[in-house]
Amino acid sequence: MHDFRFKTEILKEKMHYFCLNGVFLKGKCMIFGLNGGFFKRKCVIFS
Repeated sequence: MHDFRFKTEILKEKMHYFCLNGVFLKGKCMIFGLNGGFFKRKCVIFS
């Protein structure tokens, strides 16, 4: 199950990452794209 609500988490770099339609796993922001893949290390927002 995935939680698709807005989430924020502070990483070791002390930066805030905001996810839209994504989840945080193991301290990293995972975004689920239309192709079913993810983008690691960065938060990608689809407009």
